[in-house]
Amino acid sequence: MEKDSRSRLLEAAIPLFAEKGFSAVSIRELAEKAGVNSALISYHFGGKEGLYNAVLDFQFSRITIAISKIQGLSPIERIRHYGKNAVLIHQQCPYLMRYIQREMSNPSIGLETVVRRHIASAYQFLHDAITEGIESGAFRADLDPDYAVLSLAGIINFYFITQPLVNAFLPPAKKSDQVYVMQAVEIYLNGVIGK
Repeated sequence: MEKDSRSRLLEAAIPLFAEKGFSAVSIRELAEKAGVNSALISYHFGGKEGLYNAVLDFQFSRITIAISKIQGLSPIERIRHYGKNAVLIHQQCPYLMRYIQREMSNPSIGLETVVRRHIASAYQFLHDAITEGIESGAFRADLDPDYAVLSLAGIINFYFITQPLVNAFLPPAKKSDQVYVMQAVEIYLNGVIGK
């Protein structure tokens, strides 16, 4: 089945915006890469900015979707599942880290309208798990949930941010996103589990 023009535009835009940035990609280039008439960008998305926001939403919504499926587990298991899902998300969306880095260093309107919403849902999910863990005695009572969330996000995402260095230092046989993230999560949990 042939993809519709909206899907082709999104598929073409994801690597273009990730590699070049919003400003450096022209409407003509987007349309040519998608194999569609450039007027369809306005028709489907209201313009290039709308297409960019749709790309951001597509990339970052994976986070919101993944955490919505992790319910009813203990705080420790929620954090473990979060780590497993982080790996899957990065594998499904190989440009996600580029979008995160780009939005942090050169924010677009999408940072406020799209990215912040999805990151806030992940932050709240982890904050709730950590707070519940503290209250139940599973986690150390002296933890600050805000810093604990930032620490966990940092140890997971640093690996994906530094992929070119990771690839240079780890032999191919040893490089495993899943193994790294799950080991990082266990190291993290060993530091936060109550004694």
